[in-house]
Amino acid sequence: MTKFTTFGRFAAMAALVGSLGFAAANPAAAETHDYWTSVVGTDKGRPVCGVRTNMRDGGKLSLLVLNQEIHMVASDPAWRIPVGNTVVVTVSVDGDVFRGRATAADEHTLVLTSLTEAFVREFVDGSDMLADFGGVRWHVDLTGSSEATDDMINCVQQAGGGLTS
Repeated sequence: MTKFTTFGRFAAMAALVGSLGFAAANPAAAETHDYWTSVVGTDKGRPVCGVRTNMRDGGKLSLLVLNQEIHMVASDPAWRIPVGNTVVVTVSVDGDVFRGRATAADEHTLVLTSLTEAFVREFVDGSDMLADFGGVRWHVDLTGSSEATDDMINCVQQAGGGLTS
């Protein structure tokens, strides 16, 4: 696995996002790093690359490369959100706060689109994250997220993203 500096890792992620466009599939686990797992899969023959962690209550939190952007996908089998509804999301990574709106893709899944450069940098380097999905709060340990992100970058490189370290 190629190691990237924070800047190099982010530059590689920005380049890979611009190089691929594909719809989400159900990616399979590739490699686990502490609390985070890199995920790979295909959708209509195109690669799906990302990272995921499992929450204690059965929920899942992922960052996935979709439609030429990096998105946060949160799912919980207990959620009952009408499809298409939007929810205000606040995410704090080591004290830096990011806000956005997530849309319900199905009754159990929220998708926050177009993560910012600043958020991705904090995610890669962070150790602790608090996510508030319209009043539902998740504490997320980021231990292993950096290594899993390296795997995501390698996945995209292997898919033809043409990135170098």
